[in-house]
Amino acid sequence: MGDSIQREIEFSQQRGSKIEWIDGEGLLQIIEVPRTVYPPREDSTLLHRALLRLECPPGRFLEIGCGTGVISQSMAKIGWEVVAIDPNPFAVACARSLHGPAMKILEGALEEGPHLEHGPFDVIAWNPPYLEPITERLGPMEEAALTRPEIHPILHATNHVKENNCLSEDGCIIIIASDDAATRQALSQADREGWCSRRIIGHSRGGERLAAVCMWHPWRYEPIRIKETESTMDELPVDSKCGQVVIADIQTGGRGRKGNNWIGEKGDFFGTWCITGPEKIRLTTPDLHILTVTAVLEAFQAFTGKGIDRIGWQPRSDVGVRWPNDLVSGEEPVKCGGLLIHARTSGNNVRVHLGIGINGSDRTVDDIHHRQIMEDSLEGLGERIHNALAGWFMKHPRVPEPDIDAMRRTWWAASRKVRVISEKRRNEMNVNAVLLNESGLHGWDGESMVDLSDII
Repeated sequence: MGDSIQREIEFSQQRGSKIEWIDGEGLLQIIEVPRTVYPPREDSTLLHRALLRLECPPGRFLEIGCGTGVISQSMAKIGWEVVAIDPNPFAVACARSLHGPAMKILEGALEEGPHLEHGPFDVIAWNPPYLEPITERLGPMEEAALTRPEIHPILHATNHVKENNCLSEDGCIIIIASDDAATRQALSQADREGWCSRRIIGHSRGGERLAAVCMWHPWRYEPIRIKETESTMDELPVDSKCGQVVIADIQTGGRGRKGNNWIGEKGDFFGTWCITGPEKIRLTTPDLHILTVTAVLEAFQAFTGKGIDRIGWQPRSDVGVRWPNDLVSGEEPVKCGGLLIHARTSGNNVRVHLGIGINGSDRTVDDIHHRQIMEDSLEGLGERIHNALAGWFMKHPRVPEPDIDAMRRTWWAASRKVRVISEKRRNEMNVNAVLLNESGLHGWDGESMVDLSDII
């Protein structure tokens, strides 16, 4: 302990250095950083870029672990009422000296709660230490702050909000997260505790992928439950609100691909959600297909304990998707569920309803084998789907719109997993799926664009 204290004193007495930092707007800033304070780096830029995408007027902003305070300062400059905390007193002193009294910069860790009397907050931001620390310029105090905690920062933040009620009703948390199993499990745990999430922006550095993930409370899950219906698509009101859902025990006349009946049995899952409307949406029909199947894949990842992947975009569920809306499973993928998208109009209003049917058991219909999606019960799957759909479709007053390009990459990862194009045909044609547009899926054979619709 004595050696650590002495080393901290020695570091604190050494002269700081000027650091060049590119902020979220691409502007170069020169910042003088004491030896004992973690400097702004690429992960700081990522957080700043995400915060600049917030779709709301300024409100109350809390930054956890502010370091030099450059993020908080940028938010204060555009009108936010800023509170920043940091457990390192040297960081607090640095932030105060650099940025003056315009912000409340308080010493203390999150669990110590120095910020609580200034809440609740509309946005809480945190950039935990994911990049390799610069040990040659940090003292023991800051190195200790960089140590990975026992509880994942995502759960640390959500637990703190739950225990202290320090997030406003329409508030959100934006946190920098790394692409690893711990993050996936933390997002899944947060999902079970009433949070949904959305990737705002990300980047890769030296093989490590980071993303700014936004978390908030999804649509309230209050399904209309029906024992038996011909189709849940017929039970959801025309003027339904986004997030409204109907779930049935048995569906006797559901519709599948090409108008075929979806024959239901006890233990299957049948539900219909209103996912957009009544205002006009910017998503194309293929986008809607990709988003909905992506949400269902994510729901299965959470439901089966494989976590939620918001960063790496590699589906880890045993369930896959075959274009445009079949759910499949198995080594030789067999259909075990399906999605049906239907736009309903009422005057000038358009709402998109999503119907989902999933096999809870094996059956043969018209000599065609239909596989159960998994051996375990599907009880509880509806809420996982609900939260996943909210993460992609819910319009939140503060949360930026989904990253559509990232959404498309997710779908391609899912399609590759289940071999949308068979391995044999892929080798014969040397074709890779590269494009999805209004006219369908397309590939590139090395010389020209190829329509893949006939080989899927």
